[in-house]
Amino acid sequence: MEDNPGDVRLLQLHLDDGGEFEIVHADTLATALAKLTSAPFDIVLLDLTLPDSYGRLTFERVRAAAPDVPVVVVTGLDDEATAVSLVVAGAQDYLVKGTLTARGLRWCLRHAIERHRLLKAVDAARQREAEQKDRFLSHISHELRSPLAVSLLYTTNVMDGVIGELTPEQREHLAIAVEGLKAQSRLIDELLATVRSDSTLINIEPVPVALSSIVAQTVRGFGSLPNGVLIDDDTAGDLPPVYADPQRVRQVLTNLIDNALKFSPAGTKVRVQARPAREQPGFVRVDVEDEGSGVPDDRRERIFDCLFQDETAQSGQRGLGLGLYLCKLLVARHGGRIWIESREPRGSRFSFTLPFLKPSATAPRLP
Repeated sequence: MEDNPGDVRLLQLHLDDGGEFEIVHADTLATALAKLTSAPFDIVLLDLTLPDSYGRLTFERVRAAAPDVPVVVVTGLDDEATAVSLVVAGAQDYLVKGTLTARGLRWCLRHAIERHRLLKAVDAARQREAEQKDRFLSHISHELRSPLAVSLLYTTNVMDGVIGELTPEQREHLAIAVEGLKAQSRLIDELLATVRSDSTLINIEPVPVALSSIVAQTVRGFGSLPNGVLIDDDTAGDLPPVYADPQRVRQVLTNLIDNALKFSPAGTKVRVQARPAREQPGFVRVDVEDEGSGVPDDRRERIFDCLFQDETAQSGQRGLGLGLYLCKLLVARHGGRIWIESREPRGSRFSFTLPFLKPSATAPRLP
């Protein structure tokens, strides 16, 4: 892709090597894009300055039209910063006019084609490995959850008196067993989700969704709590829709509320609130606040780290140290941020942000 006739002739002379290269020339970006989409090519030699396009935009439009074709930039602009930025963006090489030799140009094209082929092979191998890992995780998930589900079902049936009346002491022991089974199930979910997040296997499927309904459903899911802790849903009902994955938002909220409950003394309150984020326009802020003892400064800095555990939980359930780490990953995948504010001994407030649906977007019926 070159609009200077002299440079075209020079490149053709450099590449005239016994028919190894078949050259197709275009002197405008529009012509080049039409040719790229109509026939297969092994490589593109690209001048950044064409009559109908200039600079990095030229490269980006070529890459968008033919993402599987390697691109070598050939330009008169001898600028290291531009060269680095284009190579980082995917260019195979950056060559400066006036410094080219026939042997050097042919060598560069051969290696650019081979390097691109190897990168594609590596990407394909990584994708196959990721898919195999996902199948393995799905199998492990099924094998771990199935016996837990059976145990939970039969234990719940006994506790509910399906097979006969129970004494208060028996009911109390079974309630502890049920809570243990539920906690084990949550740990498995966190572990598998974290592994998927680290390997980019976790899916985020954002849609326009009413955040107030997600909060209400999540809070209802906790039911009545045995130690008298209350969960207060103080979310505004007139919030605009957010652009988020409902399942993943529920996952974040469940982890944050569950974490707050672990550090809540009996008879206290966990407050959930969602409001427009004044400090981050275009986003909604969700707060989960407890009345526990707070988090010391040294723990606050590490609280979202993988496998970090706080030993001061009121319930004695410390978990694997994955819940808050998973929250951080999921919020980041949505383009938001998550943080903690805490003052000993006045409790802690975990906050995260999600993007509002853009006003110009067409919003389907909300789930």
